[in-house]
Amino acid sequence: MGNSILGTIVIPGVETLLETAPGKATAVAGVNQTLAAVIACLAAEKGKKTLLVTDNDLKAARAADDVRQLTGGGVCLPGGEIDLTRAAGSLESSWRRLEALSAVAEGRARILCAGAEAMAQRMGRPEPFKALRMALKPGDVIPPAELARRLGRMGYDRVGMVEGKGQFAQRGAILDVYPPSLPQGIRIEFFDDEIDGIREFDCISQRSQGDMTEAVITPACEALLDEEEYAEAARRMREAIDGMPGAESGQADDNLLFDELPPLPDDEDDAEIFDLKIAPKVREKKYQEQKELEQDRRLERLRADADLLEQGLPFRRMRAWLPVLTDRTAAVCDWFKPDLVLLCEPDRLRKRTEERLTGFAEDLQSAMARHEAVSGQESLLKSWDEVLRELDAYPKGLLTEILLGLGGIRPENTITIEATGRT
Repeated sequence: MGNSILGTIVIPGVETLLETAPGKATAVAGVNQTLAAVIACLAAEKGKKTLLVTDNDLKAARAADDVRQLTGGGVCLPGGEIDLTRAAGSLESSWRRLEALSAVAEGRARILCAGAEAMAQRMGRPEPFKALRMALKPGDVIPPAELARRLGRMGYDRVGMVEGKGQFAQRGAILDVYPPSLPQGIRIEFFDDEIDGIREFDCISQRSQGDMTEAVITPACEALLDEEEYAEAARRMREAIDGMPGAESGQADDNLLFDELPPLPDDEDDAEIFDLKIAPKVREKKYQEQKELEQDRRLERLRADADLLEQGLPFRRMRAWLPVLTDRTAAVCDWFKPDLVLLCEPDRLRKRTEERLTGFAEDLQSAMARHEAVSGQESLLKSWDEVLRELDAYPKGLLTEILLGLGGIRPENTITIEATGRT
């Protein structure tokens, strides 16, 4: 039904856009967000893999919904949260990114909708992600211990019972795993080293459901490295951690001011508590000692993450540490490799990219003050000029409602279109 709807839409001038040469840009006025999705669908119908970029994740999700209405397909890659802290938070945006990247890696995406934040992020390379992907079916021979080892390398957490995505559990001859790209977990039953059966299971009831002829297990982490790269990544991470102010000694320089203070009182009735000259200093010393203790705990957790890397295992916040761990990063176009890039309202894209870069710098400074991040992470997000340089080789459509600012991009052609219905 989607294709028949698309076939009734006529957009005069769209042929000029679709013929844009690599490295060139065509500006198209009179295009709102819904029409941009239609143009992406028309381009895909002509055999062009199309990247549609909006200024935020919500618009990208809506564009993907429009694409699905018209073609039955459409993938949205959100920018997602950049986790600089260990505070508890939702992993939903991470799972949505992994679901989209799995579709891209498997060649199931002809149109990819992404927000400005996704375009500005440095990513892990697609090659390690694709290399670790597994397709399992009954009759395959793989020792359960080897499968568990590979799941650890893919970023899965080993738990006692699988309750959510990105987890796996092994109980004797049964291994449960919940890939981020699947709607439910899968239960793999072994007979010795042979897979005897694969079934879906409900994480809430833990009951097995329908049999599966094949299960595709995709990584639970997007920032993966080649196996031989992990030792060097661990070294670089430890070096960055040791370079933090106060990391070596575990003490802050301002603590020297309190070395001459009396010991903390054990009894709340101690006279020092009520001495107006001594009490403030005692309380400050106690505060500083608690601060140092928390700082040490955070540093130890970061060093534990580095230990995981040395074992060839990714850790939960690895995406935020990529610029520290390796010089070999990737971008959205390295994963998707589009034939056409459609930039919706380029001026808004530039503004959003610059605002996010400023906000991330502030978040990073705050995380560094808590000893949860290092300065080397500042290059995780790219500037608008860097994003444009990465897009330089691709044919681009600059879609805008009113032909005003184009984000600093100079088009070769400028057209104004009006969509009509074919009767």
